Amino acid sequence: MDSGSELLEQEEELHRMNADLELRTRKLLEDVQKTVTRQAVPSAWSNHALFAAIDEIYNEEQRETRCSRARSACSRVSRVTSRPASQRRPFTPERTFSRKELESEDILPPGSKNMSAESQVRFLKAKCKILQEDIAAGKREYSIRTDEWRKVQSELKVSEEERLKLAADLVQTREKLKKQEVLTVAANERLTLRDNEATLLRKEVEMLKQDLKKIGLTTSANDAKVNKIKEELERTRQLLKKSQLNEKEAKEKARATEEEMYLSVRKLERQKSDLVGAIRKQIYLIDNLKATKGHLEAEALAKLSERDFLALLDWKPPVLDSK
Repeated sequence: MDSGSELLEQEEELHRMNADLELRTRKLLEDVQKTVTRQAVPSAWSNHALFAAIDEIYNEEQRETRCSRARSACSRVSRVTSRPASQRRPFTPERTFSRKELESEDILPPGSKNMSAESQVRFLKAKCKILQEDIAAGKREYSIRTDEWRKVQSELKVSEEERLKLAADLVQTREKLKKQEVLTVAANERLTLRDNEATLLRKEVEMLKQDLKKIGLTTSANDAKVNKIKEELERTRQLLKKSQLNEKEAKEKARATEEEMYLSVRKLERQKSDLVGAIRKQIYLIDNLKATKGHLEAEALAKLSERDFLALLDWKPPVLDSK
């Protein structure tokens, strides 16, 4: 959008510059037209033609006139110089003039018949001087106007080139503006699509916010549950730790009890083995006693005395004595 406004401003600036250039061109053309119009009236006399006519009149008329009458005739010079060139007869250097032709051309005043030739010559000389000054001034002005005209032409050429350049720039600017308008339309369409997408996204964001709010509430409840579970887990951990300590103590007690039992079993086994040995010895002794009894009974039958019987009663096995 900014580039489109910049292109519009550039086009307006080019229009203003083009209008200014056309105004300057029109003004220069008017000045040139005025200069050419001022120089369009040809000079009726050239220096060579005037001097030829004056010499011819001077050769014909040799009479002297008074200077006052010549000065009075100078007042009519403006009337002659203002006469249109179309009413004057063409002049060539080879042509000669008579008095009648000079009077008919309004070169001499109407009362020149009473003037002497010298007065007429002086009058014509004064008139020639004035005309020469006018011609010199006209040439100077023409030279100045020509230089101005050439300068104006060069400026006009430069202005025309500048105008063409500005016109080309204007065409390019318009093309750029058209392209920019197309791009702007496309950008506006894309912007509309983006706005629609943004609207949908905003709706989705609102829905997500609501979901997040619900999830936040659920999360708070879950956090409370988790904290409760953590507390229970901590209690369970404490109980487990206590149980492990109790189990360890129980294991140690069981190990100690097992060791005691093992020692007791070994002691009992030793006692058992001792008892078995003693029993075996007693059995052996009993067997011996039985044999001895049998022998004694046999002997008692043969010879039984009280002293032997008592000695037999006092006898003990060696193992029982060690116990």
